[in-house]
Amino acid sequence: MRIGVVGLGRRISGVIYGPVREMQPDIHVTGVVDPDEKGARSRLSEQDRKEAVFYRTLDEMVRRAKPDALHRDPVQPAHAVCNPGGKV
Repeated sequence: MRIGVVGLGRRISGVIYGPVREMQPDIHVTGVVDPDEKGARSRLSEQDRKEAVFYRTLDEMVRRAKPDALHRDPVQPAHAVCNPGGKV
């Protein structure tokens, strides 16, 4: 399963690579929208780190990565930086 993530912080990376991966072992983060690419990339699994692509906007990620599922962190206002139009 290919996952797209807007805001790859410690909380969601812990959820993805903990309980979600236990239930769905073939899950991979393939697209990310996050203003802190270095920090977000450090929270990816080794395999996902090599394959994940970072995008500037959610629209671009959905069009290009074609994820099977999306996660958007509704708590972090910094994600507005990645989505100048404000549409998430």
